[in-house]
Amino acid sequence: MAQEKAPRLVKAQFILFGVLLLIFFVWASRSCNRSTAEAETEQITNEATARADSLAALLEATQANTPPPPPADNSVQRDTLRGGQMQLIRERVTPLYVTIENLAMRKGPGLNFEILSRLKLYEEVKFLNEVTLTRDSIKLGTITAVEPWVKIRNEKGRDGWVYGAGVEYYKYKFEGLD
Repeated sequence: MAQEKAPRLVKAQFILFGVLLLIFFVWASRSCNRSTAEAETEQITNEATARADSLAALLEATQANTPPPPPADNSVQRDTLRGGQMQLIRERVTPLYVTIENLAMRKGPGLNFEILSRLKLYEEVKFLNEVTLTRDSIKLGTITAVEPWVKIRNEKGRDGWVYGAGVEYYKYKFEGLD
């Protein structure tokens, strides 16, 4: 008789332990899900607050007739009024560097266009995401380069075209020129 009670007691203990373990897992998963949801909600709230603050500053600047504050990243800001709502448009700009001293910035893509200005070596310009489909072959001293024309904006805010061999993504001097 004592031998029958021992296995029943052991079974009851295992069942009780299993139920407690199941309750713990249910409680832990709910707690983890709740804290994850709370963290996501907090992150969304923080992002919305930051956007609202930047839009409020932009609206104040617009109403006060002052230029808006510069963006935090290296992007250009424009605002457009559409249907009474202000839409913020951000454009990424890619910096390029002049690799040829006195590089001619022209009105159009080609040697026959008027020269708008001369660019200094290592001057930073902004790439305006336009490149000609054709490549021109131009003799640059001892080297003949075959490059397209690239549309840029200089430091003074003027747009124009330069020969592709005259600009690069990093600063260096184009060697082989007379």
